[in-house]
Amino acid sequence: MENFTFSELSPTPIPWLNTFSFLVEGVLLTIIGCFGLVGNILSFIILSTQAVHKTFHNLLLLLSIFDMVYLLTSLCLFALPSLSTEFVGTFHRLSLPVILPVAHIGMVGSIFSTLALSVERYLAVVHPFAKYRRSYSSRHFIVPVVLYSVLFNLPKFFELTTSCPEPEDTQYSDLNQTSLHDYNLSFPLQDQNQSLTSLPQLDKLLGHCQFGDLELIARDMRINYWYLNIYVL
Repeated sequence: MENFTFSELSPTPIPWLNTFSFLVEGVLLTIIGCFGLVGNILSFIILSTQAVHKTFHNLLLLLSIFDMVYLLTSLCLFALPSLSTEFVGTFHRLSLPVILPVAHIGMVGSIFSTLALSVERYLAVVHPFAKYRRSYSSRHFIVPVVLYSVLFNLPKFFELTTSCPEPEDTQYSDLNQTSLHDYNLSFPLQDQNQSLTSLPQLDKLLGHCQFGDLELIARDMRINYWYLNIYVL
């Protein structure tokens, strides 16, 4: 299957699309996300200082933690790339294979924490004596939610990877003084006698590629037929 880029599919860019994306994803999402973080942090502080911790309070603590995880990762995935082009080219592509699964963990955990809260409130209101007959506690709600949220999204950590494009016809071994300038290193060498063989790996880690831009690559699991049809869909 032939791959297409967005520019190939949309040869005539919409003039107001970048401005709209900046205002909604960059400015508005950042403001709402910051308000959400402040609210969840205050809720966590208030609930954690309660003298008596009931199941309802512990589930609200769990929900606030998952919400904070999702808000932080959403800001890194959507808001900061719209505000900074440098963020897109360096940290965003390097961290995306890790931040994206963590965002899914926060989202799934938030959903099932809300479901656990609904079940707990139903039992407390409709069957108030069930807690004493069944003898359940907070861990009977929290442990399944946390385990499911992490285990269900664990394969997503192995879907993407970040790498520098390899040269097509150029073979190189060690860096010489000329190729050192191609890397645009912004830090001085601590030891002038240091071998230069380790610099390509260090520079790739920082997101500087000699033969092109840093790129995201789908691993074999992400393009596996059974994985896509059973797990993703």
